[in-house]
Amino acid sequence: MTRNDYREEYESRLRSIVLHSADVLPEEVAKYLTQTQKYGDFEAQQQILKAYNPLVNHLAKDYTDFFLNLFVTKVEKRRAARHEYEDENLDADKVHLHIDFLPPAPFQGPFLYTLAHDEDEGLRLIHTLVNASTRYWRKRWKQRYYHGSFREPIHPLPIQIRLPSGEHEFWGDPRVYMWFRPKSHGLDGVVSALMALEHWMDMQIQKGRDAVELFDKVLSGSDCVATLGLCLGIAMAYVDKCMHAALPIVSSPAIWRMDIPRLSMDSTGNIESDPFNRYQQIYKLRAELDQRV
Repeated sequence: MTRNDYREEYESRLRSIVLHSADVLPEEVAKYLTQTQKYGDFEAQQQILKAYNPLVNHLAKDYTDFFLNLFVTKVEKRRAARHEYEDENLDADKVHLHIDFLPPAPFQGPFLYTLAHDEDEGLRLIHTLVNASTRYWRKRWKQRYYHGSFREPIHPLPIQIRLPSGEHEFWGDPRVYMWFRPKSHGLDGVVSALMALEHWMDMQIQKGRDAVELFDKVLSGSDCVATLGLCLGIAMAYVDKCMHAALPIVSSPAIWRMDIPRLSMDSTGNIESDPFNRYQQIYKLRAELDQRV
């Protein structure tokens, strides 16, 4: 071990002690997150993001703010600074720069854990990330310069759904609609976040939570059609419990047109290779979800 390696390991151990002190020194740890968010190096930020268990238990809001600053605020600032005629490659801003969300699964990243311990912060975490990706999708369609050539800007129209809390707009096309499915080719972090939301909603319905209230709470914070898709999937898995909650969704013909390709995609089976069986349990779970509806 070199001197630098020893120093990095030592700093990592000290940092771990700080992060696991959130129960007894919450204010000090919160200040440390703020300072690392502004001035910390990649290794420090990465360790904080992965140490979500002790932080979410005692500092759910601070951890969510930390995560969203890195994966939404700073990413959007980088995108805004690009030249008007510079191709905006979605892969360039993948949200697993600090955390590896590959292969996408409900328990990848902090999403499911945060929902389980603080559902309001969990929903804020997921919706802010997914809504940011949806805004980027809309921006790319409106650009005149796209993949090396000029074109007429395209202005997408939203799908309007009347929820119990009021009229709400959702944006996206059939590909965006499939973001909650692992074979959709969406960003790994976004897909994992939506899969975690679907899994959490599944558990809530099994516990007997009112579906109308649950669907309204989830959908009212989202601008993305993928959230409609995952709610529809929950409704089809629990028709007797979710029939009334799903009525505003199935009343939209646009959702029918987007869910049919989703069903076709789910029926194709797993096309990813895993020669060393590293992700056997993940692929098994994903296959079960594909065949549920």
